[in-house]
Amino acid sequence: MLTATFAEVPSSLAGTVADDNELVREILDGRKGKRISIHDAWPALHFTLTGELPIPREEALRRGIDFPNDPLEAILMGGLPTGVHTEFGPARFVSVGEVRQGAEMLTSVSDVDFEDWFDADDLEEERIPPAGWTSDADRLPRLVEALRDVRDFYVRAARDGNAILIAFE
Repeated sequence: MLTATFAEVPSSLAGTVADDNELVREILDGRKGKRISIHDAWPALHFTLTGELPIPREEALRRGIDFPNDPLEAILMGGLPTGVHTEFGPARFVSVGEVRQGAEMLTSVSDVDFEDWFDADDLEEERIPPAGWTSDADRLPRLVEALRDVRDFYVRAARDGNAILIAFE
């Protein structure tokens, strides 16, 4: 199962990182700045936040699928592709402005709201990995924890004026 990694891009590097593959790798590897991983929670986190399948923007558009310009969509699937390829497409660069928008949207979603939006049957029906949403009662608390981690990461990055890289490996 793919892990989603979020890595902060210091504001001093935000203007050049998207075009510097070695710098992208250094940041994603944790050699520069802070990072978190939310492991296999990311597809369900995206689906529960948006009601949409987790498909990166350029792939959705290539397939003729509408990709709304919604900050919640961009939390995991937005940003611009970099030249660093991962198992689920290129690593993505989320600009400082997009990070601010994402932080605002995430802070507007309470844990209670998120729990209300969670529907294990929908996750199973849409085949959102990992399987077993209706049979594992521990999944929702782990998903809420992933939401908190991503929310805190975006809020901290926005507060510090930093961008974010996202990679799925």
